[in-house]
Amino acid sequence: MIPICCIVILLSLAVAFFLEEWLPHKSWQYRILERIISILASIPSLIYGFLGIYLLVRHSDSITYLTLTITVVLLIMPYSIQSTQKAIQGVDISVREAVYALGASRWQVITGHVFPYALPMISGGILTAISRVLATAALIIVFCVWKIPIPNSTSPFGIPGIVVALLSSALLLSVLSSLVPKNMNINRIV
Repeated sequence: MIPICCIVILLSLAVAFFLEEWLPHKSWQYRILERIISILASIPSLIYGFLGIYLLVRHSDSITYLTLTITVVLLIMPYSIQSTQKAIQGVDISVREAVYALGASRWQVITGHVFPYALPMISGGILTAISRVLATAALIIVFCVWKIPIPNSTSPFGIPGIVVALLSSALLLSVLSSLVPKNMNINRIV
């Protein structure tokens, strides 16, 4: 699940920067993609967990990585894209204009100024998305264990220790994401 999360996060960063920096905001493509992303990001993670359980447990005797991947992608990508877009929009326009006035290319502006200023908010959104994935993974594991009982299990309610570890990690990442600064105070251009 960790490689899938890393790939999906990098892909969602690329999509968010494409939407905010290259695609015109008044185009019909931007409006459609923005609407789809906001709808998918607003769905609670519990619904994605139930979708994963339905695809994984109900219709198959074995867990396939394709259904796990689909669940993780649907859970991480919209929220990461939306939080990255808000972080990019939070970067002051004067930063961009000043760097463009000095003759920088679009790529130099994005990599040298927009991304570093937006990084704290981006990392907070990514931590929140990963905590949602861990909590949903714990839910899916619990339902899988309840469907396929583990013989000689001594854990309470038949819940393995990995679920406790996933939920603890989700809680820790959620607390860490709340500690990340949400507003960017850009007073100077570096």
